[in-house]
Amino acid sequence: MGLDATTHALAGGSASVMAMALLYPLENVRCRLQVQVHRQEGDNDFDDDKHLNGVLHALFAVPKREGISGLYRGMSSALTGVFVGQAAYFYFYSFLKNKAVRGKQQLTPLQNIVIAGLAGVANVLVTTPIWVIQTRLAVDSGRRGYEGMWNALQTIFERSGIAGLYAGLLPSLVLVINPAIQFMTYEQLVALVVRKRMGTSQTPVRLSSIEYFLLGAFAKAVATVITYPYQLVKSRMQVSSTPRHAAFAKYAGILDAFLKIYRREGFFGLFSGLSAKMYQTVLNAAFLFLFYEKILAWFLTMQKAVANK
Repeated sequence: MGLDATTHALAGGSASVMAMALLYPLENVRCRLQVQVHRQEGDNDFDDDKHLNGVLHALFAVPKREGISGLYRGMSSALTGVFVGQAAYFYFYSFLKNKAVRGKQQLTPLQNIVIAGLAGVANVLVTTPIWVIQTRLAVDSGRRGYEGMWNALQTIFERSGIAGLYAGLLPSLVLVINPAIQFMTYEQLVALVVRKRMGTSQTPVRLSSIEYFLLGAFAKAVATVITYPYQLVKSRMQVSSTPRHAAFAKYAGILDAFLKIYRREGFFGLFSGLSAKMYQTVLNAAFLFLFYEKILAWFLTMQKAVANK
């Protein structure tokens, strides 16, 4: 007895909220590291005291300047974003996967990429405004006086219109390749481990929960490293209209942003904040898979209990 797409959506959305709530300080730090302006030669206005030098420094420096609440700025919009986004993603992925499988035991790599990509597009269209708001709130530090998620939504819409709420949409659409790579890598790794375990035997092999947990985390790490420069460009475009980040507004588009970041900050500038993103992403993916499987198991138990009555 299987579970429908709606159940997968509820499980995925709930699991994502639990994982994000657990690891949100790392997400907040990642946003700050991605969008902070770097010192340039001859820049006498640069404030060294407010510059963040990596994940650990940020985790201590932000609470010192803003209080512990500074690490949780923008959390409500982030939780809303991950629930809506992951619920949409898991719904469409499960729905399309069930349609594609139709008796087959597993999807081909190409089918996985296409289905994951389509689910990712649905996710992006639904959640981009939420992530624009979350990014603004996370890096605001009280300077613009946003009073919360709804106030930020109203302010951004009044100043920039619907386009402001979809700032960075194109990089986000490009980034649907991230879950596609993740699921592709995950499926291939699982298949590889199963083949090695089976050897010449035809006895079915099932991996343990911790193995699925670790393989899922590794797959997400691979996808993140490959797509991170796009994520950085997306974050910078989302804050480009704020006075504090006026330098970012000079970007004429994605390619222009890549070239200017490379010229201004070097190759590693394209990976600014990667360590925070890796910590947050790998741990988030690991906990997401764990919570997701536990929630699905609970739904299955409840479904069987109802069926047996």
